[in-house]
Amino acid sequence: MYLDEYQILALETAVYPNKGDNLEYPLMGLVGGAGELANDYKKIQLDDNGEITEGRRQKLMDELGDVLWYVSACSLELDYTLEKTAVSDIHYPENIPETFELYEKLLQHQRHDPPADPKAVAPIFYLGFCIRNLNKHAGEMAKIYNQMQIASQGLNAPYRRQFQRILSNVLKWCAFIALELGPTLEETAVYNIGKLKARYQQSTIEVN
Repeated sequence: MYLDEYQILALETAVYPNKGDNLEYPLMGLVGGAGELANDYKKIQLDDNGEITEGRRQKLMDELGDVLWYVSACSLELDYTLEKTAVSDIHYPENIPETFELYEKLLQHQRHDPPADPKAVAPIFYLGFCIRNLNKHAGEMAKIYNQMQIASQGLNAPYRRQFQRILSNVLKWCAFIALELGPTLEETAVYNIGKLKARYQQSTIEVN
């Protein structure tokens, strides 16, 4: 699946106020989704004895898919395709169609395991590292958004570029988390689209 293909499919389910001129909505969703990932990671230690159960894996996949959706929606609000967001922080040959598979291959050389922490729970150590980094970048984006509002400068080109670079990092950590959980980022994306389409169709039926 192409990254931009996912974005098109995801935005078919995007229903929120002032879509196309409301970065705040998907940004807050991104921050919330990152927090949910952290909360579920915490429960692996508290409830699952440090092991990723199938139930917990599914829950983490659900939350990761939601984060991916919000990255896509934030990209829309910044007038970037998901492909341009993905490669803004990656050196890659020009004019190559960006699929999820190619994107993940481009990321392979960027993975650097942190020094081992003797206090960490070994089987989930790198997963926690990835989730913390995702939260770091989501929080950074929220912080800059606050600064933009305080300065009353609006969503100008320099802010757009800053947000794009941050989203690129968020997407990178999404890919690393997906690999730790088992499925690829593409499989997570496909699952997320199926879930959201079913929810969207159901809400449409209820409204009608």
